[in-house]
Amino acid sequence: MALTSQQTFPSEPPEPTGFTIEGAGGGEGQLTCLGAMDIWQLEFSAQSDGTMSGNYILSIPIGPDQTFDVEGVFTDGTTDGSTFSLTGEGEPICAAPGAPDVEVIISGDCGDDVTITYQDSEGENAQLIADVECTLT
Repeated sequence: MALTSQQTFPSEPPEPTGFTIEGAGGGEGQLTCLGAMDIWQLEFSAQSDGTMSGNYILSIPIGPDQTFDVEGVFTDGTTDGSTFSLTGEGEPICAAPGAPDVEVIISGDCGDDVTITYQDSEGENAQLIADVECTLT
């Protein structure tokens, strides 16, 4: 009778297949419809494990103690843990109510007090300072 043995070695950890991204911050943005710079606040989150989902809320002051909130969803995104880029669609900032959604890109570095960019297909854009947590899963 012959005995055989097989030695096993720990396998390499699996490559990340998903991610989560969460961020919040504020900064200046140019509203082309108003021709003025405003201070914007942005909160966003996204996650992917093969299927991408997420959303954002952009708040712009319109008067004392009043904000105009613009919401949207993310349909695609990437991160390497150091930088991120999220794309999707949302309410237009300067169009009349009921106007079609615009394409949106929010991108930048991951970390605390980092610069991120909001851009949409209407030409609106903002540079914001945010805390962004990017996690590979």
